[in-house]
Amino acid sequence: MDALNENTKTAAVLAACEHIRQDRRRKEKTLNHPDMTEDLAEALSTSELQLTHEVETAITVD
Repeated sequence: MDALNENTKTAAVLAACEHIRQDRRRKEKTLNHPDMTEDLAEALSTSELQLTHEVETAITVD
């Protein structure tokens, strides 16, 4: 309740759920950001939401 500045436990739980929903959506969006790295994805990960970022490149020579 204190961390989310809510007056009731119910409001705090609802605020926490909304925070998690928004946080997950934003983290998934940041995985596509050009500055994303594997290390940053790992730093943004939690035990409940593991994020991975891989860069694939290909060179074709004719």
